[in-house]
Amino acid sequence: MAGASKAPIGGQQLLGRAAIAFAAGAGAGLLLVAVMAVLQLSGSFAAVGLGIIEAANPPFLYRQVTWGGLWGLLLATGFLGGRSVLRGIALGTAATMALFFFFFPLRTANGIGPGFAGMNVGLQLPLFALVANAGWGVVAAVCYQHLTRGDRQNLQADRQAL
Repeated sequence: MAGASKAPIGGQQLLGRAAIAFAAGAGAGLLLVAVMAVLQLSGSFAAVGLGIIEAANPPFLYRQVTWGGLWGLLLATGFLGGRSVLRGIALGTAATMALFFFFFPLRTANGIGPGFAGMNVGLQLPLFALVANAGWGVVAAVCYQHLTRGDRQNLQADRQAL
């Protein structure tokens, strides 16, 4: 039916989507840490002037996976429709802005630390953070879209039956 309104999402379905979104974000965070560890061990970070990134550090791993999952929850909201790459880049950019303007200044004391937008350590860190978080977002969004494909097909069938 062309004029039918969208069927409401039930609590159980919403909880399932949230769990998948968290898993997609956390999994993408784990992949990001693995890529960063390889770049660290290969000397690629040092070659571009990034210095030591704490990729092999367990607290860093925990933060990336946990925050990746929490940011991934936004995928369950359905913002920007089914455009996975665009959703991922927007989500990664939002996470980067939080890092630049909240978490980096919070971790800076007496001028020691990354500072506002990571500028205390040079331009390489902010650029890397933008690219890495955009990559994380795209992986998370594509995973979420792939894992919820059957759910969307069932929802479309339910709407057509109305």
